[in-house]
Amino acid sequence: MLSDYGFKKTFGNEEHTRFLRKALQALIVSDVPILSVEFTKNEVSGTTKEGRGGLFDLTCEDEKGRVFIVEMQLFDFKHFIHRAKFYAFHKFNTMVHKGRYRFNDLRQIYSISFLAGSAFETSLYHQKGTIKNQKGERIDDQITYIIVELDKFKKMLPEVKTDLDKLLYTMKLTDTATPEVKLPDFWAENWLDEALKELDKANLTPEQRSQYEMVIAGNMSEKVAMELKIEEEVKEKAIINALKMKTFDEKQIASIFEVSIEKVERLAEKVSKGEV
Repeated sequence: MLSDYGFKKTFGNEEHTRFLRKALQALIVSDVPILSVEFTKNEVSGTTKEGRGGLFDLTCEDEKGRVFIVEMQLFDFKHFIHRAKFYAFHKFNTMVHKGRYRFNDLRQIYSISFLAGSAFETSLYHQKGTIKNQKGERIDDQITYIIVELDKFKKMLPEVKTDLDKLLYTMKLTDTATPEVKLPDFWAENWLDEALKELDKANLTPEQRSQYEMVIAGNMSEKVAMELKIEEEVKEKAIINALKMKTFDEKQIASIFEVSIEKVERLAEKVSKGEV
């Protein structure tokens, strides 16, 4: 689920939304089921000629008009919170109308960020943030930031009880599972079963399977590649992942990532020695 392909087939599946609705309910910590979601435009246009635009991973609205922005961040955690604010404020800005507007019909915005690594000093793997004063008293919760740091989720299978924990356990397990791993019984629950069937590699066409292997080998989303312009350290990590996956040989990897065969061979030697 941490790959671009997997995210689109599960969270971004517009035909089957049960998994997304249940996941959103767990992430915002609500006892009330989300009955429906409608996917909305995921492109952000600059508000001025010089203003910056962008691209959401996913944005949708539920039957109550609540807005959800969902982002998967695999790299570059340092500045992710500023991008989360930028996206949330852009959505806020579209709700505010010209003229004598009284801000009386603003809808709830949830900015949800999944981080493959860690960004904060807290030990919490799931954070829910709004504007509060120095005593922790609420000032405003019209925009709520939900931050999940997957590196910090360390629960073992017997400890997994809540839907949120089931979601995070599943996200990590689908990224690392081997045939020897014991699969959890809760994967039979309809929302997870639906998502996992979408991920089933055996159901892919040859073209989809090729795309899947390419994405997993690099373990990097299209959006991240575009925004970071495949910085050298990111590309190197992707090559190392590809070498460890053993899906492609060294010549193929050199061609995929447009680097010299000598560079791939140097990294392959480090992989064999366990240095990376």
